[in-house]
Amino acid sequence: MRIRHRVLACALVSALTLIVASSFAAPTGVPSPLNSKIPKLIWIVGRSSAGLADTAGRFRVVYRDVANNPIPNALIRVEFLAAAGVRLCSAQEAPVSAMDCGAPNPWVEGLTGPDGSWSPSVSGCSNGTVGLSPDGLARFHAPIGLLGSARVAILDLTGCNGMGANDLSSWLIDFGAANGAQRSDYDGNGTVGANDLSLWLNAFGSMQSAEGCGLAVCP
Repeated sequence: MRIRHRVLACALVSALTLIVASSFAAPTGVPSPLNSKIPKLIWIVGRSSAGLADTAGRFRVVYRDVANNPIPNALIRVEFLAAAGVRLCSAQEAPVSAMDCGAPNPWVEGLTGPDGSWSPSVSGCSNGTVGLSPDGLARFHAPIGLLGSARVAILDLTGCNGMGANDLSSWLIDFGAANGAQRSDYDGNGTVGANDLSLWLNAFGSMQSAEGCGLAVCP
């Protein structure tokens, strides 16, 4: 009898342990900060003569749960902090499904696809603000809260009228500044240098950011 009681007691303890452990297990279907992926750098781009956002600015967010399963049809929001100096076009392309021009931190958002990913190009320009932030200048918000942050670089540095000579002049000013300017750091290495100029010139030569928002720009 004693042996039977011990066996039953052990079984009960094991069952209770499993119940307690499962109650503290992270839920599936919720983005895991460890398994999900966000970019380290975002380019804010212009538009082509056909009115399409430059694909050079396309970045990818991937939602995966604690079991590393992709999470489809889940909301992701990218908030641009005031220090980023971003001025968004007032209309964005799919897969951006909503946006807000509101100061000081405009945002765009959308839903992940069947593979748990979301890959937009965000169009806009610089509002003239030069800012640096150790925490990044764009924040990625999931339904569970903040997933992380990224640096922001901007191709159209003046006027939201597309890339041109005035933007190159602004880039040179940023290059000559004592601490550089994050908006002109296109490789995201923390400094403004020759490689950033090369990247800007490549984007300019492609003509895919030759046009800006025009009048369709956030205040």
